[in-house]
Amino acid sequence: MLFKERTKSLFADALTRLLENKSLDKIRVLDMAKECGATPQTFYYHFHDKYELLAWMFLRDFMGFMGLSRITLSAQRLTAMMQELEEKRGFYQKALPEELIPQVYPYVAAFMEQVTEKALTQQKGAEASLEERLDIRYHIYGTIGLLADWIHGRIPLSAAELQQVFTAHTPAELQAALDNTVYFPGDLALNKSKNKKEIEGKRGNK
Repeated sequence: MLFKERTKSLFADALTRLLENKSLDKIRVLDMAKECGATPQTFYYHFHDKYELLAWMFLRDFMGFMGLSRITLSAQRLTAMMQELEEKRGFYQKALPEELIPQVYPYVAAFMEQVTEKALTQQKGAEASLEERLDIRYHIYGTIGLLADWIHGRIPLSAAELQQVFTAHTPAELQAALDNTVYFPGDLALNKSKNKKEIEGKRGNK
């Protein structure tokens, strides 16, 4: 595991332990730093705020890229991702109550847009057009919304059944691009997203 990923995991583990006794809105960056024997400065080197950390944890569990040297986002891989996420469903119900979803949503959306646009660009051999980028955003927002509803029990489907919904509603061209694109974990960093500047909020000890 890369050193940076190991450091991120230390903060993720610290947040997981703190969430056993506190809600996310009551946990400060300083609390997490003390819990894992690090400094707030180290935290801010890796994350913008605690919501980005939780988004990273969610994407790690959903995409399963920790410890992998190569990643694919094929329909088959998505099935495995959903099964992995289902195991953590109870944790995210507690860690991410309804009122805090808007704080985490932009990070997850920006990351998934980055991944999807990269797949389409590689498939076409040219940058995605504005219309294609809007289609990607429309698709990603719907996917994240369904995931949030499913995590909180508003969609009575199993992980496998929800995966089938995602696959059925993914445009054929986009699914082909995802099937044929290989990613490397170092390329899939939240703080590398070109959409990060769209995320509102100032860095603070929240």
